[in-house]
Amino acid sequence: MELLKNPPLRYNVNRNANTRSGTEMSSLLVNLRSYRPRDGRDSLENFITEAFRWIISKTPPLEKEILSLVKEKIGHEESIELGEQEMGWHTQFGLGSKRPDMVADNENALLIFEHKIWSDSNERQIQTYKDLAEKHYPFRQNAVILIVPSSGGFQQTADACLCWHEIYTKMETILGTNDLSEVEEAYISDFLELMDHEGIGPPAPVSQIALRYFSDTAELPNNLSRLYAQITHEPWTRELPGYDIVEKGSKWGRVGFYLHRNNSPLKWSPAIAVCTLLDGRDHCQKERVLLEPLKLQIIFSFSPHLHNTYAALPEYKVFTEFLENYATKNGANFYNHLEDRKTKCKNKYHPLCIEWPLKEILKNTKTLEDQVNAAREKIKPLISEAISSESFRNLTIALDETRTKKYNQPRDA
Repeated sequence: MELLKNPPLRYNVNRNANTRSGTEMSSLLVNLRSYRPRDGRDSLENFITEAFRWIISKTPPLEKEILSLVKEKIGHEESIELGEQEMGWHTQFGLGSKRPDMVADNENALLIFEHKIWSDSNERQIQTYKDLAEKHYPFRQNAVILIVPSSGGFQQTADACLCWHEIYTKMETILGTNDLSEVEEAYISDFLELMDHEGIGPPAPVSQIALRYFSDTAELPNNLSRLYAQITHEPWTRELPGYDIVEKGSKWGRVGFYLHRNNSPLKWSPAIAVCTLLDGRDHCQKERVLLEPLKLQIIFSFSPHLHNTYAALPEYKVFTEFLENYATKNGANFYNHLEDRKTKCKNKYHPLCIEWPLKEILKNTKTLEDQVNAAREKIKPLISEAISSESFRNLTIALDETRTKKYNQPRDA
C-alpha cells in the first residue's frame, strides 16, 4: 500500500531536515518497515496507528489540531491541562502489563489512545487503561481517547470518543494553509488517501460501515417496534393516572409509543414519548442522531397552542430541574433541546428528554423478553415518578390555565 506517492515532493524532501527535537526526520516508509503485527491484534489497526503516530509527530500543526480536538471532546468540566512541554508520541508504550495502541505524553499529562477499525471497542479494556494510568502515573493527568469508525462504537468509560471521519475532517481543514510545508501537506494527503481506501473517511451515501453491517441492522427498526409494542401490552402502561397509551409505530423519525393526557383538551400538555430516534431531522437533532449511539428516550412534548408560553412558566423550569436531577441520580443523560447551542433549528414540540444508550441497557440480553425487562427497568420508574411528582402536577395545571385564559384554542387532534 503506497502512502507517499507524490514524486516531485518525495524527491525534493531534505533528508537532513530536523524535527522540533533536533533529530533527523525519518522516512514514513522506513518507520513502517519496522512495524511488526502483534499477536491477537488487527494488523490493519496497527498499521494505521503506526502511520497516524508518525504523521502527528512529524507535523506540528496537525498535532496542535488533534490535541485541540481531544480537549474539546473531553469537555470543559473534566478538561486536561497538557502544559507547555512538547508531547512525545509512542506506539510501544508500556502501561503496566499492557501496551495501548498509542500514547502521547509529557511530564504533565498522559493521553492513551485506543484505535478501532472493524473490531469492537471494549469497555473493560478502556477501564483497565484508566486504572493502570492512575497506578503507574499518579502525578500526571490522564485520559483515554477512543477512535472508532462510527459513534455506535463509543464507550461511556472513555474520557473522549472520536470517529475517524472527524480526524479526516480536521486533517482536510488544515491542508492548504500557510501552517504546513509542502512535505507536511504530502504526508497528510497520503494519509487521507489511506483512510479513504479503508473506508474510514467521511461516510459515503453507501458507506463501508453500512455495507458491512447491513444484514445485522436491516431489521433493527422492526425489532425496536416489537420491543416497544411489548411494553404497551403491560398492564401498568394502561393504569397511569391522567394518560392513555397511543401506539404510533414509526413516525417523525422515531420508533416507539406515546402517552397522551386524557384529562385535558390538549393531549400534549405534555405528552410523553417512549421511543428511539432513528432520524433526527424532524426533531432538529440530525447531528445528534448521526454522531451518537442510538438511545432509549423519554421525551416530553408540548402542543403548538403552548409554544409561545410554556418555556417561560416557572412551573416548567421547576419540572426541568426535576428531570435533570432524576437523570443525575439514575445514570441517565438529560437533554434540553431548547438550550442546545449546537442546534440552530429548534423544535418546540419536543424540548425535554431523558435518555440512555440502548447498547448499555440491552447489554447481555439474548431474548426479546430479556430486552423488554431491561427497557422497562428504565421506563417505568421514570414515568411513574415524573407524573406523580408535585412539579409535574403544577406544570399540567399551569398549562391548562394558560390555554383557558389566553388562547381558548380547540382540542389537540
